[in-house]
Amino acid sequence: MKQFYIIILFKLGICNIVNAQFVFDYNIHFDSICELTQSKKSEYNYNKLVTRFNKADSTLTSKEILFLMIGETQKKNYLPYEWIEIEREIIELVNQKNYQEALSKCNDLLNTSPLNFTALMQKAFILSMGEQDSTAKSIANFKFVKVLDAILLSGEGTINSPIFVLSPFDGQIITQLIFGLKTGTMNSFEDSNGNFLDGIEIISQKDDEPNIYMYFVIDHSVTKMFNQNILNKFEKQLKKSERKSKPKK
Repeated sequence: MKQFYIIILFKLGICNIVNAQFVFDYNIHFDSICELTQSKKSEYNYNKLVTRFNKADSTLTSKEILFLMIGETQKKNYLPYEWIEIEREIIELVNQKNYQEALSKCNDLLNTSPLNFTALMQKAFILSMGEQDSTAKSIANFKFVKVLDAILLSGEGTINSPIFVLSPFDGQIITQLIFGLKTGTMNSFEDSNGNFLDGIEIISQKDDEPNIYMYFVIDHSVTKMFNQNILNKFEKQLKKSERKSKPKK
């Protein structure tokens, strides 16, 4: 698996040079990009971009992929906290070398969430190990590399320039599996504009150097933490509890 990620990081170095001119600022750009992705007249319209992405259009820039990811947050089925259990299952299945079941779960998740990072990453890895059609391998690798490059271009990982991710699980995957870092605790933070951040502690390899945090902005996913179905269930349970707690006449 390490060799696979080394090759990916090499490719990312080339991508980053090409796309280095775009500097993303979450607080300044997020809302306006959301509007662009929802406009049918915009070149950054979500449906236009996702069609090109699914066709593995090689002319897609990392800036366009980042816009596509931001557009994903406006979809009704963008429910990142419901992804986490599935993402963990995929990782566990890959660790157990149960590749066929893992691939099936990747495909199921990508059918509703085409930019899910864990599913894209593990699908690309699984296909690279097997004897599948070379076109399928190329498409899976293209999608994974493009999304990872867009993520890494979105920020520096500092509290003032956090990295944009779609899933709260992505920060752990990027720090541990992509960069191979030893991590400690994960805590919640806010930037100077009140945006929610996940901070992942990076354990220093030197005894005389303090641990640092790598920051990922998840403000857009926090707002989706409770979808309407979950809220309805919560309200029903609350009313049921209230009825039980009332003294009987």
